[in-house]
Amino acid sequence: MEKNHDRELYARKGMGWALALVIAGIFTIDFSLFSEDHVPYWAYVLKFFALFFTLFTVSRFFSGSTNAKKMISLSVVSAIFIAACVAVFILM
Repeated sequence: MEKNHDRELYARKGMGWALALVIAGIFTIDFSLFSEDHVPYWAYVLKFFALFFTLFTVSRFFSGSTNAKKMISLSVVSAIFIAACVAVFILM
C-alpha cells in the first residue's frame, strides 16, 4: 500500500514539472518571434525560465507539499531568478 502511494506521489510530481514546462513554453512563444521585429532570443529564454519557475512554485504551493523547507527554498530561488531577469531587462 505504501509503495503504491509513493508511486502516485512521484507521478504527480513529475507531471507538475512536465505541465509547467508545457505551459511556460506556450506562454513564451509569441507572433513577433517569427517576424523581423522582436526582442533578442536570450530574452525569450529568460522569459521561459521565469515563467517555468513561477508556474512550478505556484503548482507546488497549491498541491499541498508537505515539506515546507523545500517549498520556501524553491520560492526564494524563484524570486531571486525572476528579480534577476527583471534587472537584466531594465539594464539592457
